[in-house]
Amino acid sequence: MNSLLEKKLSIGLSLEIRIEEYESLFRKYKGYIDSIYFSPPLGERYHSRKEIARQFQDNEENIHKFYEILKRCKEEGIKLDCVLNRPSMTMEEVISATPYVKELGVSDITCLDRHIDWVSEQFPNARTICSFNSSFSIQDLATISSKFHTIVVGREFLRRPDLMKQIYENGFQIKLLVNNGCSLNCGGCKRSTTEHCLRVFRENINRYGANYIYALQSFYPEELDNLLKNIDFPIESIKISNRTSNYRYLEDCLDSYIQVRETDDYVQKSPYAYRLWARSAGFNPVIKSLDNEEIKQYKKQFQERIKY
Repeated sequence: MNSLLEKKLSIGLSLEIRIEEYESLFRKYKGYIDSIYFSPPLGERYHSRKEIARQFQDNEENIHKFYEILKRCKEEGIKLDCVLNRPSMTMEEVISATPYVKELGVSDITCLDRHIDWVSEQFPNARTICSFNSSFSIQDLATISSKFHTIVVGREFLRRPDLMKQIYENGFQIKLLVNNGCSLNCGGCKRSTTEHCLRVFRENINRYGANYIYALQSFYPEELDNLLKNIDFPIESIKISNRTSNYRYLEDCLDSYIQVRETDDYVQKSPYAYRLWARSAGFNPVIKSLDNEEIKQYKKQFQERIKY
């Protein structure tokens, strides 16, 4: 048992995973999974990813599967985290979804910073989580609402424990998004589009090289392990990006982080294993050309500069 990750992992609900596979997942990782996050099946306006919205559209089988997954999670003591965090989501959309979300009996609500007053009022007993899509920066710390219990961070925070410690010392818990693979200079989800995101990827890769950018934006198992062993403040949970992925992806991703497995073991089998630790689509054009030895050398340099 990896005690550093015990009841720390937050996974996404994926309709690509069969009910039987969820049961296997719970048997294998029950001691590690704290919560499962999902968007409500209330139409396209509640989903950042169009493919997820399409999975629910006029599909009774998938809707039934969605509720069955939530039921199994409750039976296993896994918290339900409803995310109302599409970057352009309006207050009216949040209000409209509220009665439905209350019926689900969720433990956690993840929302944008501008919606926290309503969410905290309507869900006084829930763990309120500031979404990664709020594009939180350390400069926001002075103005972020104290009604939030937890803040989701990733990107530059992954190698800045000093900044995470500031968040914790200001009264917030930390949820660390480890494998999204976002650019550090895109401006954030709230201020950019998919087209802008991909353009920034291309510009960064052309300027600095694919191996450097992948090393910078991915987070390997040993990096997470080093972080958790060296910080003197708690990380409440570790968020895994997997909502459009199948069981094999999630199993490999969880295994790699829990067992702190050597990344060479994965990428030698398939270059697409690089997606385990950085999911962003911007890497797709270069993924077959990545060199893990060079990537690890860059990561070693990054690690040497970290101040705990």
